[in-house]
Amino acid sequence: MGGWQIANPTRGNQNQQHQPNVLLRQLRAADIREVKCFQLDPQGTIVAWQVHGQTRPVFRITFRDNSALVIKAESGGTDRDVNKNLAWGGKLMRQVSPQMKVQLLSQDEVRELRAISPMAFTPRNARAYLTDLLDATQMGIFVWVKMPYLSGLQDADDALKKGGDKAAELYATLSTAQTMRTFGKILAIDLFIGNADRVDPITGRIQNTGNVIFQRLGDGSLSMIGLDFYEASGEFSNLSSTFIHPRWGGLHLLNTNTMDNFAMMVIRGLNQMFEEAKINVDYFTPGHAFQLRIGMEEGVEALREFISRRLRTKTVQQGVLARAVRLNWYNY
Repeated sequence: MGGWQIANPTRGNQNQQHQPNVLLRQLRAADIREVKCFQLDPQGTIVAWQVHGQTRPVFRITFRDNSALVIKAESGGTDRDVNKNLAWGGKLMRQVSPQMKVQLLSQDEVRELRAISPMAFTPRNARAYLTDLLDATQMGIFVWVKMPYLSGLQDADDALKKGGDKAAELYATLSTAQTMRTFGKILAIDLFIGNADRVDPITGRIQNTGNVIFQRLGDGSLSMIGLDFYEASGEFSNLSSTFIHPRWGGLHLLNTNTMDNFAMMVIRGLNQMFEEAKINVDYFTPGHAFQLRIGMEEGVEALREFISRRLRTKTVQQGVLARAVRLNWYNY
């Protein structure tokens, strides 16, 4: 640990479950059976990436043995150390959402994408689209990541638009103590890494209902996951910077009172989300806020345990360490 000392270790540090690194399958053109573009409109036309929109290039890669990965292009830019931000954001989110095994594509893997057979693409014109994206990648516009393919994904935006049973299931799922605590854990990471594209850290408003994401489990239930944790244009998403701005959302994690206050803001944001969708449901209550705050505390404990473990090998991103110090997790 060198000169770094843990300040007031949290009660969960000894029992946190360590999430080991798991390498995802290497991309090789010869191993790939299908490349499916997810950005299709109802007519099957590709919806092109928007520079200032929310649409981001996403493809499912299916291998010849029927295993699958997802590749996704995020906005690039070496001035923001986007590679490190993505890698560290993924590591931190994985501490509370183990499905988030996000890895950067190597240069060799990006080259392999160009060598995939044209017959492998669905729809066929997805190959030209991917080629354009890879050309843009060479200019630093994109950085590519790979992650496990997760089946059964659903989001709040779709449920609210469909209404009826879908909206009722969304409300019932969000109302459970387990989901509220999971949401709190995810929000703790979002606040720490500067992701404001799920919940607004200033108002607690649900900023992007499409980023409130669930996975359908084998028993039919929905489990919230921390997908889409990186906000490329986020004001506080640069984990290389050691400057801590007074508006940084991570300051909500300072203590129980600040977490309580933010939890209540989020509860109001959830109520507003259903009201704006004109979905009639019971209001979320301070009891829900209590569970959300418990989850935030658990997320903080997971963060502290992970950073403490990394400090022993002195391999912590400077901005990550600066944020932890600002939250009084460590003394020097």
